[in-house]
Amino acid sequence: ACSNIIEHAYGGEGKGEIEITCNLSPDGIEIVLKDDGKPFDPDSIKEIEIGMPLEKLGSRGAGVFLMRKLMDEVQFEFSKKTGTVLKMRKIL
Repeated sequence: ACSNIIEHAYGGEGKGEIEITCNLSPDGIEIVLKDDGKPFDPDSIKEIEIGMPLEKLGSRGAGVFLMRKLMDEVQFEFSKKTGTVLKMRKIL
């Protein structure tokens, strides 16, 4: 998720900050990432075809795909005032 923010939201420039918060609970962990980079439409990211050669994958989509597959909940919030907030939750 952080490399996606660096590469896509901040254009790989190394400019910008990422605020990371981890919240533990008895049933799992919630990871919250906040940035002020370029927003995007997560629904526009196509589902990856398992077994697709990497060279055909393109430059976008694998990161969001992996987040969705590995985490139990993935939620994006976009606001001009507060930037982008990504919440990921994993239930133990």
